Amino acid sequence: MLRSQFRSRLRTAAAALILLPACSYAQKPAKHGAGAPGKQTRTESTIEVSGQVTAPHGDPLAGAEVTIAVAGTAGKPQTLSSGLGGKFDVHVAGRPGPLAITVTAAMPGYTGAEDTVEAEAGQTISPVGLVLRKQPDDPVLPDLDDLCTRLLPGLRTPATGKPLTGVALRQMDVALRLLDRDAPESAAPTLGAIARQNSGCIECGTLAGLAELETGAWSSAGSNLMRAAHDVVTAGDKRRIPEPLIALGDLQIWRGEFSKAAVSFLEALAIHPDQPLALQELGRAFLLQRRMTAADRYLGRALAHGGDAEGHLLRAQALIELNQPAKAQEQLDAYLGGRKAKDLAQGPRSLWSQYTARIALESGGGGATVIDRTPEELAAAMPDLKGLAPIADPAALDSVLLKVGRGVQAIFEGFPNTSVDEEIEMQRLHPDGKVADSLKQQFRYLLLSSLSRDSLVLNEFRTNNSGATVNPGAQDRDFMVTSGFASIPLIFHPTYQVGSSFRLLGRQQVAGHDALVIAFAERPATAKMLEDFVLKGQRAVVLTQGLAWVDADTFQVLRMHTDLLKPAPEVRLSSQVTDVSYGPVLFKSKNQTLWLPQDVAVTVSWNKRMYRNVHRYSNYQLFQVGTREKTKTPKPSSLPAEQ
Repeated sequence: MLRSQFRSRLRTAAAALILLPACSYAQKPAKHGAGAPGKQTRTESTIEVSGQVTAPHGDPLAGAEVTIAVAGTAGKPQTLSSGLGGKFDVHVAGRPGPLAITVTAAMPGYTGAEDTVEAEAGQTISPVGLVLRKQPDDPVLPDLDDLCTRLLPGLRTPATGKPLTGVALRQMDVALRLLDRDAPESAAPTLGAIARQNSGCIECGTLAGLAELETGAWSSAGSNLMRAAHDVVTAGDKRRIPEPLIALGDLQIWRGEFSKAAVSFLEALAIHPDQPLALQELGRAFLLQRRMTAADRYLGRALAHGGDAEGHLLRAQALIELNQPAKAQEQLDAYLGGRKAKDLAQGPRSLWSQYTARIALESGGGGATVIDRTPEELAAAMPDLKGLAPIADPAALDSVLLKVGRGVQAIFEGFPNTSVDEEIEMQRLHPDGKVADSLKQQFRYLLLSSLSRDSLVLNEFRTNNSGATVNPGAQDRDFMVTSGFASIPLIFHPTYQVGSSFRLLGRQQVAGHDALVIAFAERPATAKMLEDFVLKGQRAVVLTQGLAWVDADTFQVLRMHTDLLKPAPEVRLSSQVTDVSYGPVLFKSKNQTLWLPQDVAVTVSWNKRMYRNVHRYSNYQLFQVGTREKTKTPKPSSLPAEQ
């Protein structure tokens, strides 16, 4: 089956908004163990183990296989699935005395995660946080393996605090050899114990934190790295090393805490002003905050002091957004260093291709956009603009954008977790536009959010009647799957308006509303809502242009019509036209009315083939967060939601 994904990469500054559709979930019963975990009560012979599986930014991961094993007991390991909130909660049998409990999580397409905690029967342990990293990682973010490789040499011989002796020294030697053999899951418990028993050893805590990052035990890693970084900052000059602060800064980047990360890297540079990795990672943090001038400066310094090739790739993005495409191309050429783009790893190759496409868009232009065309030309090309009354006052645009931006910001900053009935009619078309094949399916569509301080996160899932996530389509027929329409108005958010050009075209009556019609076109150099077109492993950056109809009294977005700013021949994408109608949805318990998608039509021309999807949405409900393992998966009608 042919599948396509459209995803927006929203990289925001430290004070940016957060999109919060929330999480509820329905989980599978445990595969092992007696009774129903969701109904168990704690006894003196059991231990309650709970936690959450997330991605680095904190996004919950549903459907991860979680296994809990208790060392030294006869019981089989318990296996269960994390719910849509990424959470799990189960009781395991214990015995007198301290017990080592190992919790692992696995999910296709992600790295595994493992953490070991100590507890005694009758206890409820602190929630276990396990982090799974998508494979391949986002190439804009730090590479964990590269971080460990570059930091380990400066940590191998602990010199801060009281020197290690005897057993601790031998254990450290064993643990380091395990790390050299790429076995962090075996090294992490030993390093963690050494760090606890030698609290003054900054290198010990940093090594433990790095090993725990590799195993996905990010809660423990964060504690060790925070402690080591604090010791560095408060220590005398003889104990100040930059490695803990660099490791902590990268952890903060993965968590989306870009402002905190910048502070950590600046502290590292106060110790070693020319440390190339600290300079590069500070440049990365500024890049992710969209502070492009600062990013360019520090990335340049990193390269001047022996930084690696990745600095060229990161600096290219800063220069693109500083509207310096020729200099950006120089950085891309330096990054290749004589290599061919096809020989790069998948992640860097994707980033290189994206930047090359943006330079081409900026340098070569994409022809006239909707901003450049007259209202008469637009009306001739788009019959829906019939009856448009032009507005002659160009100064009115600033006031309109201010009011529309405030409305969009208010909606998304308070966006509730939402579920909705979705009907999709997927069509494959003949060249003349007639339907060659079609398939109609129904789902419960979930808009779930997770809190990330410095970024906007919206997770979307389709589920069946059993609450399990599913993908539309049929295995033996070619259809293109589309999604992600609730966030299209974000182009008007105050944080993102700098990424587009706008023009106020006029007034028009739309569905009983006196509407203002606004044309927009993303700017290749400053666009913040970069959309990926992903198909069969091929990826291209996609920028859009289009029209928006906005209520002239409330400044609420009523309808949006988007098209490509320019075709993407590298993935054989000729056009992608999306038309979304929004309508009011009242959530009575919150006394809140939001304008959400009602009807969507998407037409895609790809590889000389035409596809059209029609989405219809109804029965919007609030979707609540659950916390325990369910013994029976509820159907949508019984989910804890309210109109």
